Amino acid sequence: MKVTTLCSAVLALGVSAYVAEAQQVQVQPAPAPAKVQVQPAPAQPQVQVQPTAPAQVQPAPVQVQQAPATQPQVQVQPAPAANQTTYTGQIVRVVGNNQVVIRTSDGKEVTVYTNPQTTYSLNSQPATITSFQPGMAVEVPYAVQEGRPYARGILGRRR
Repeated sequence: MKVTTLCSAVLALGVSAYVAEAQQVQVQPAPAPAKVQVQPAPAQPQVQVQPTAPAQVQPAPVQVQQAPATQPQVQVQPAPAANQTTYTGQIVRVVGNNQVVIRTSDGKEVTVYTNPQTTYSLNSQPATITSFQPGMAVEVPYAVQEGRPYARGILGRRR
């Protein structure tokens, strides 16, 4: 057995070392590694898998019940035209084919203008602007356009 102070050299050679005294190291050969005997694992039993016929899946019968239809109750009312009102009164005079002067129930005289969209009815029958005579009772729904009252219709009745 040799004694040396070169610990790093001893460790590099693969031997174990221990300090016996200060500055001196005893070197002993490393014990031989244990022998391990490797044996193959026992054979696994072989399993054979054989496919089976595909499973027959039948859907379950489904019963569908229709819920009773509930319709929301909606009342639709036509939107009033902008600035639409109605004059009620009597014909004072017809001016040309596009103006009618009416004396309203509160005594005022107003001029109502007509256009191609104006409808005319006399005693619930179709009429023309010339069918209306002074003194006839009328209702005139109108809308203000460009600052003037334009008749949507003139509905008259003979006395």
